[in-house]
Amino acid sequence: MIIRLLCSLLLAAAASAQVLVPPQPVAVVDTDGLAFGVAMAGPLALVSDHDAGVVVVDLSTPAAPVVRGSLDTPGFARNAAVVGWLACVVDRAEGLRLIDVSDPDALVELGSVDTPGLALGVDAAGAYAYVADKGAGLQVVDISDPGAPVIVGSVDTPGFASDVVVVGDLAYVADFDGGVRVIDVGDPTAPVEVGAYDTAGDANALDVVGGLCVVADSVGGVVVLDVSAPAAPALLGILPTVGLATEIVVDDDLALVAAGSDGLLVVSLADPAAPQLVTSYATVDNAFHLGVFGRYVAVACGAGGLEVVEVFAPEVAAPVPVSALQLGVAPNPFNPRTVVRFDVPRDGLVTLELVDLAGRRVRGLYHGALAAGAHQVVVAADGLASGVYLARLVVGGAEATRAVTLVR
Repeated sequence: MIIRLLCSLLLAAAASAQVLVPPQPVAVVDTDGLAFGVAMAGPLALVSDHDAGVVVVDLSTPAAPVVRGSLDTPGFARNAAVVGWLACVVDRAEGLRLIDVSDPDALVELGSVDTPGLALGVDAAGAYAYVADKGAGLQVVDISDPGAPVIVGSVDTPGFASDVVVVGDLAYVADFDGGVRVIDVGDPTAPVEVGAYDTAGDANALDVVGGLCVVADSVGGVVVLDVSAPAAPALLGILPTVGLATEIVVDDDLALVAAGSDGLLVVSLADPAAPQLVTSYATVDNAFHLGVFGRYVAVACGAGGLEVVEVFAPEVAAPVPVSALQLGVAPNPFNPRTVVRFDVPRDGLVTLELVDLAGRRVRGLYHGALAAGAHQVVVAADGLASGVYLARLVVGGAEATRAVTLVR
């Protein structure tokens, strides 16, 4: 039995070789309330912290998280969806709250709408937020004016709507004892149910990728449905869990599952008809929700706060050739300011700094992850003496410099 289990584990790991077995603990942030939800916006995690509202945690350096701003909501913050600078926060009995997160250190509520049920789950697309409103089903909210959101459509579901994912014109609702409901929201003012599948457990949460709907089904474990025909969802496979499966995020052919007392599970979907456990990780407290960013997973662990776990091994990338770095400065000479323009040849960690001719750092201009493409940074003369400096760009082990002259 042990040999058979070990072989199964190794085969699943081979199918997803980038997964660390086991995952590695990185950091824990003790939030003021009970961490129930995580919404990622780049390296920023917006934590729905129950009675303490929402808090932003900067995970730019995963091993050293930094708590930025927070905002207490009137209800119990359960979950959120972030679109650009706008966070749509479901606040249970207090409905949907719209929060400006453009300045992570100073969150501002812009508007709210009281939904008829208990707002538990949310997704956002275009000018609309879609709220899983427990006993009141799905509520469609027009958020085009964040200061005055308004419910424009709804459809009652037979169970207790707890999560929603919108793909195109379809909303997939995890409806607890009502299973999975597929709702056409092509006309947001008149949503209509077009399909359903009653799972064996209680559908807490789901994610939809391609023609697959993967469900965190509470005591029913992980359930994989074929939704390529939305009017007739069909069961493909089930992976039982010991803990209550409460949240799920699909990443390529893997499902990351928050499973209560089971902690974090990594499940291979390489064969959707036979989902396999690749590995698991015992979180600091019951795992309720999670968000994926790069190699890491941020797990909302209730009273245990937010835990950061390294799940994926770093990719071994070829060094960036110096010839691939483009770095320019204009105007040059300058006073009172100039613009450093640079191209990043691939996604990754970037350092841009101003150094003196001896190579000593004078001023940091940027340090962090950037996407491939063109970027720029404004450099002000304030606090700098007249003279010649070097703008130094470091990407993937390659370095480029340009002389910069300040004339007073």
